[in-house]
Amino acid sequence: MADRVVKVIEKAAENGMDVMWDIYPYNCSNTYINIVLPAWFLEDFDRNILSNFAKNRLRLEIFLIRKLLGFDFADIQIMNAAFTGGKELNGLNLREAAKELGLSSFETMFGIIKKSKGKALALFHRFSGDEGHQEILEALIAHPLSLYETDAVMRREGFKNPSSVGAFPKILGKYVRERGLLTLEDAINRMTLRVAERFGIKDRGVLRRGKSADIVLFNRETIQDNT
Repeated sequence: MADRVVKVIEKAAENGMDVMWDIYPYNCSNTYINIVLPAWFLEDFDRNILSNFAKNRLRLEIFLIRKLLGFDFADIQIMNAAFTGGKELNGLNLREAAKELGLSSFETMFGIIKKSKGKALALFHRFSGDEGHQEILEALIAHPLSLYETDAVMRREGFKNPSSVGAFPKILGKYVRERGLLTLEDAINRMTLRVAERFGIKDRGVLRRGKSADIVLFNRETIQDNT
């Protein structure tokens, strides 16, 4: 749907609406694992998590969603299981965790949701492509209406979203230096001044007398994402 959505935003901008999007350079998103739960389940979570009927209905719906959207349990990677004894699952995808526990992938996912009360964090891969198919991601990064961000949920423990420390180095290394999608100056401008202006932050974003002295030094020939 990316092409259609971009056209809608472009048209709105052409008509005078102040609209942009933000993006980070990875094919995954991070959020709570209960994002996979439908609205009816979430509306009465405490009751449904204990109901066999609700569990079986959810099992069927997850099966249908997987068939229709093409995602797999291997696409869901546990960042922080968020329950006592769950640390050994951090970093594993649901298929790997299921093998470790000797359960089905659905039972593993449901168990994590139940034990963590929906507070487990997960990375959802193939969110906007994969390492072999980044056409959509590259087009969105290069588009003049995009700004750059990290959008990472940070915790002291668990598996980290690579975006938390790798987003800007990856844009500068892979998409600027290697792929030539945009100039170094344009990329830095979208990471600093334009973002500060977007959020009304007056004291940073540009090197100028009277501004905060937040400076990052890097080698443009070697900077890369090491995550």
